[in-house]
Amino acid sequence: MYGIDRDAIAVKAADQKLQNFRKQTRLIHASFSELHDLSDKWGNPGFDYIIADIGVSSEQLSCPERGFSFMNEGPLDMRMDPDRQHFTAENIVNKANEHDLVSILRNFGEERYARKIVSTILEERRKKTFRTTLELAELIKNVIPNKMKKKGFNPATRTFQALRIAVNNELQELTSLLEHTPSFPQTFRKACSNFIPLS
Repeated sequence: MYGIDRDAIAVKAADQKLQNFRKQTRLIHASFSELHDLSDKWGNPGFDYIIADIGVSSEQLSCPERGFSFMNEGPLDMRMDPDRQHFTAENIVNKANEHDLVSILRNFGEERYARKIVSTILEERRKKTFRTTLELAELIKNVIPNKMKKKGFNPATRTFQALRIAVNNELQELTSLLEHTPSFPQTFRKACSNFIPLS
């Protein structure tokens, strides 16, 4: 069994859990887009199944230092692979132009108040630099109308999802995985978590 993850912490955790199966497993710190090259390096072993786990993990959300969650104070980071990625959510929030920010929130978060949120971000960042998750979450909370706030649903959810996807190029990574696996059945070419039979 081959396992790849762009999060080095996740690779280490998996290695510990699978320590009794090390002869049958191979774990690599890499991203979806690298699978094609890795497969060539391994001599094209072929895969009967691919499990693609898309999105953020509970471990990442529960670590404030990673900056994925709006529930705890942490840096606006959101990088899944901080050792190899340099572009953070802080960079996007503080430096992206209005058009790009609105596009990110709409396309990756389906945020109906994208323009209003971005307008407020642009206004506020003239006065200060956004550094933390709670700073941004509080701004969003104040922007979205009370009547649109659902019980049990944090108003910052969509924006944080959008920023995470943008920071980590998640859709591009998934597209690369699918494009370089031509034996995937056409019906399984979806941008979601799947257990995908390859034969």
